[in-house]
Amino acid sequence: MDRSEPTDLPPGAVIRLQIGGGMSAIQGRVVAIERDETGVNDERHRVVRISLQGLVGSCDFLLTLPRGATVPLQVGESIEACVRTRVHGIHPVSDLCIRSGDKLRLVSSETGDPGLAPGWQIGPPELKNPPPSQDNGMANRVTMPVTFCQGSSVGVAEGHLWRRLETAEGAWWINGYAVSWGPGLLPPDAGSYFSYAMILD
Repeated sequence: MDRSEPTDLPPGAVIRLQIGGGMSAIQGRVVAIERDETGVNDERHRVVRISLQGLVGSCDFLLTLPRGATVPLQVGESIEACVRTRVHGIHPVSDLCIRSGDKLRLVSSETGDPGLAPGWQIGPPELKNPPPSQDNGMANRVTMPVTFCQGSSVGVAEGHLWRRLETAEGAWWINGYAVSWGPGLLPPDAGSYFSYAMILD
């Protein structure tokens, strides 16, 4: 049963993490969280600059969040942020996460990697009744919801809409989108996939 609730977070708003110097990971103690005027702030997003004090000096990164979502970090805590980007077919895809110790604070996976969110079961349902192929033999594209489950807390998100889910460890903003195909010929570079994102509120 879906226990999540609708939110005012903008539909389609995404999470991005930009680490300077071409690095894929950064860690240290948070010393400042500030709005960043150089980032792409618009009606759907806001950009914050997170400054860290690490073992080898100070460093920072940019975090883009849906407008209305709170930054899931606090000054004084130690965190690790990482991002990995690769090309899937012709599409660049990114996975990113921020943790404080063993506690997940934020995750976004365009590859649908549930391993980035330990303790959660995340994924689309099985497509049980796929639509028949079109008259020209091409497969029909099917969009599906993504289910988020932690213990007895279950939330369902679809269509790039953000929802809010209460769990035993706190409330989360959740977002998901999944695509599958019925029988038939696929367009070039088409395939089944899902993506998801979560932000601790």
